[in-house]
Amino acid sequence: MTLSRYQFGYETYFIFQGELLCFDCGRKLREEIKEEATPEELETDIWLMDSDSYPVAHSMMNSEWDYPCHCSQCSEFIETANLTDAGVAYVKEVVKTHPDNDISELYEYYYSDIL
Repeated sequence: MTLSRYQFGYETYFIFQGELLCFDCGRKLREEIKEEATPEELETDIWLMDSDSYPVAHSMMNSEWDYPCHCSQCSEFIETANLTDAGVAYVKEVVKTHPDNDISELYEYYYSDIL
């Protein structure tokens, strides 16, 4: 299966060792890990499903977050499908307290329906 940046209209992201990665960083890290893997490791798919060993792809579809998501490697904003009430309060607070900040402007644009 070929990964797409968007699955069912929602952005694809990766989880690796407890951190979120954007689509580009996740794919790059996957390739680096595959290059270093032994032939035996490449023959089994089980390690591909373990996010401690390999970046596992997910979609934002049906996900809910307590905060806006950013890539842990490059800081790119990961389009978050839904925010919890705590996430909405966080975004409102960031926009209110830092109105001229680039992140605030990004949140104002992306979350305009909740502000």
